[in-house]
Amino acid sequence: MSTTTDPGSARLKRDWRIKFTLLITGVILAIASCINAPAYAYKDGCIVLQHLGTVVLLLPLALELKRQRMGLTACVGLFLFTCVHIVGARYLYSNVPYDKWAKTFLNLDIDIEGQWEIKAVGTGVMHGNKFDRMVHFSFGLLLFPFAYQVTKRLMKGINPLYALVFAWLFLQTSSMVYELFEWFLSLVLSPENAENYNGQQGDMWDAQKDMALALGGSTISALWIFISGRMWRKKQPESESVEEGKAGTTGSSGSAAPE
Repeated sequence: MSTTTDPGSARLKRDWRIKFTLLITGVILAIASCINAPAYAYKDGCIVLQHLGTVVLLLPLALELKRQRMGLTACVGLFLFTCVHIVGARYLYSNVPYDKWAKTFLNLDIDIEGQWEIKAVGTGVMHGNKFDRMVHFSFGLLLFPFAYQVTKRLMKGINPLYALVFAWLFLQTSSMVYELFEWFLSLVLSPENAENYNGQQGDMWDAQKDMALALGGSTISALWIFISGRMWRKKQPESESVEEGKAGTTGSSGSAAPE
């Protein structure tokens, strides 16, 4: 009796275990972030509202355990962005003490709150917490691989370059829709709760800056996939490229480009 293991099956099992670990870790971190959180996070259920986003982000990972369609790069990017969001949810974004952490663990005095200023109309100059800016940049950078692979799955046979463009446009649209959602919250919530969720910190250009950072992050990720994909194809012998192209229709990555 042959005991040879199918490499494709072994890879799927390995990927499933990794994705399962990512999901469970995300759930544990989300629960842990609610324990002994700052008092202001519990006011009016603000932390619960923040973690609705966590549920939305973890749902694709849960579905992926059954479907096994996305590559590891996409899932890891989704997980990393979820972790960033969980940290922001614990401190309602505007209060993440990253400067204190830098001093404690890295012995670095970044003093961002002292050096970066926001000129808010009608309020003079106020110091702002920049964690929310980093999150929007991470949104584009870390979620682009997932959006790219979803695009290829939904539009079977699409040219990889077109898939990159569609995924890039999708993230810009998503970023804009989210800013509209924050604007809607500012209409239906109390000013204090809207400020706690949106993290606008008095900056009238907050939405535009957030969208610009998401655009920058997704552009960097798209260029990386495009350049690495071209280099990867050039290194492959022609026969291997043809074989990989056939396997790509059923494999976890779904194209002749790297994950």
